[in-house]
Amino acid sequence: MGAAVTDRWSIKSTPAMDAEQFQLWQALLEDRTGMSLSNERKTFLETSLNIRMRELGIEDYDTYYEHLMVGSTQSRAMEWSVLVDRKNRDAGRNWFPGRSDGPPARSESVV
Repeated sequence: MGAAVTDRWSIKSTPAMDAEQFQLWQALLEDRTGMSLSNERKTFLETSLNIRMRELGIEDYDTYYEHLMVGSTQSRAMEWSVLVDRKNRDAGRNWFPGRSDGPPARSESVV
């Protein structure tokens, strides 16, 4: 395994998300999925986002947020789909708190 891959997947702490960042992500998730994320779920959100950020080599939430908001409609929709649809690949994980199946995906309407 190459050094870059090893470094990217080595044990690292999840970066802390400040209140402003959390509010941005809360608003984005509510707008795009209809899911309202409570403050108690902040750590869960940090962990879930960090998994995808590591895959992309992104180290902070602002950069990943921008990655989802800037670029072609197709690339943004594809990334959003990867992030949200991850729950379908992770058996036993409930990406959408409070529901076993989550709200219907609206990634096809991402603008």
